[in-house]
Amino acid sequence: MKRIFILTAALLALAITAQTANAEPPTPIVRGDLEVQIIGQGKVTGTGIDCPGDCLQSESWPETEAGPVNTLTATANRTGWAFQSWSGGCTKQANAAVCKSSYGTEEAVVSVARFIDVMAPSLYISFYSSEVSESTLVGAVANDNDRVTKVEYLIDGNVVATDATAPYETTLDTTGVSEGTHHVQARAFDPAGNNGITSNTDILVDHTAPEITFNSPVPATSDAQPKFSFATASEDFDGADCVIQRPGETREPVWCGEDEWFTGDAPTEGQWEFIVYASDRAGNVSKTTHSFVVDRTAPEIAFTSGPDDAAKVAKGNVTYGWSVVDSTGVGQSCSWDGGEATACDGTASKVLAKGDHTFRMVATDAAGNSSEISREVTVLADAGPDPVDPDPN
Repeated sequence: MKRIFILTAALLALAITAQTANAEPPTPIVRGDLEVQIIGQGKVTGTGIDCPGDCLQSESWPETEAGPVNTLTATANRTGWAFQSWSGGCTKQANAAVCKSSYGTEEAVVSVARFIDVMAPSLYISFYSSEVSESTLVGAVANDNDRVTKVEYLIDGNVVATDATAPYETTLDTTGVSEGTHHVQARAFDPAGNNGITSNTDILVDHTAPEITFNSPVPATSDAQPKFSFATASEDFDGADCVIQRPGETREPVWCGEDEWFTGDAPTEGQWEFIVYASDRAGNVSKTTHSFVVDRTAPEIAFTSGPDDAAKVAKGNVTYGWSVVDSTGVGQSCSWDGGEATACDGTASKVLAKGDHTFRMVATDAAGNSSEISREVTVLADAGPDPVDPDPN
């Protein structure tokens, strides 16, 4: 009985071995990979794909069957971005945002979704000067859904400055811009070339500095603290600084007002200057100078002809002459016997009657310093009758 069982088992094993030897071999399995890449701001979804994040997916299939196809869908995920195109291992569909991608067995099939920025930067001019002269500082605030690459500044449509770094502040050169009203704009660019531009901002270009006139300035003075004032007809006058100094000095100017006295120290005699630095709203500055002399020395005067002091002369015409020496202009006045002084210049004559008379001459320079000289004379009677004095003074 035991032998029969062993024999039966052996025959059964032999039959199974023979059947196995005659069966077909199994079908090989193929493995493949799909990789998704994104350019720009967007996302791609598909079977096993949620990119960015999960951007690689693997599949297996029998070698005898066609490989699988993954349907990929591209979607912009940020404001201002849009899907542009597929490239790589994609078969494009009627819906441009959808493609079908196969899998690579030796290396991954790469499907690339490209997204582009379609939104222009937004910006505004944050500060500027409404009245300018040779240059002006200007700034802009610019924003973009990607980034701002540069900001241009334009005057009347022409680019005059470019700034590629935030904050977008720069100095506009207006030296070659004509006087009058001009339009300033700012224009911002992003990496995609989108650009946004501001509306016009008007500026007034003014290259003319204020004109200053002095209010009756004295050419010379003896004051230790001389004073001066000025006026202007410039409508855009914005203020002034003044200084009184010797020529070549560099005293610090201080504020001074139109039609107001400005006083400064002038302790020594000689040449001095009153200087007004006037500015307008555009920043133009004019320098206007009045030169004057500080003179505290009275004129030197001396008689050069005429009767000596206390001389006795015959009645009739008496003439005196004198000299004047001074560093500034001198005015001269003469009087006889205490009468009204009248202008004279180097000589004076008068017909004098019998009696005692006094002649007086006063010389006053431009600074107000004065000197005087005088002489007394006695007119004697002669044998004839006294002449009639045509001028009793």
